[in-house]
Amino acid sequence: MKSTLFGFVRSNKDALQLFVQGATHEQSRYPLDLSLGIETPLPHLGKFRNANQLLQVSAIVHAEANEGLNAANDVLIALALTRSLETEPVLFSQMVRATSVSAAVGALEQTVNRVALPIESLSELSKAFQHIEAWTRKARGLPAASSRREHLRQRCCAPRKNSFSLWPRPGWMFPPNCATG
Repeated sequence: MKSTLFGFVRSNKDALQLFVQGATHEQSRYPLDLSLGIETPLPHLGKFRNANQLLQVSAIVHAEANEGLNAANDVLIALALTRSLETEPVLFSQMVRATSVSAAVGALEQTVNRVALPIESLSELSKAFQHIEAWTRKARGLPAASSRREHLRQRCCAPRKNSFSLWPRPGWMFPPNCATG
């Protein structure tokens, strides 16, 4: 299994080099025609996920080879790749971005369980995660779950003038914070 993963990473060496170059760009975006609305094709997201998976596997392969610096760089490049979706105004793209950040965290966990990372790499990883946290806090990505729940509770549980409006429709469930009695 290890030799297969090593071979896979080796066969994608050119792509990994392009990801290294792309990670140096602070801002980038994908060409989208949003005038199509919900029908907007998002072909870049499949390639985005494949690239992210390749970087995760590469980090684990480098960790197995006791190459902490290269493993940390692979995780950093994966996090930089997620930066390319930060300003994309499509909910599904933001979901893919959030999933990719979570996957990068998983790759980092696998990496630190296999090899020690240099202090400089840990510092860079900390900065990358602080950037992600700051971006999320500014609510440019997906809103915080607690604010979405609060908004839903306020909209669904506000007193109504018409008592029939409180009756649930078929297939509708009250939010957990609402009093139904």
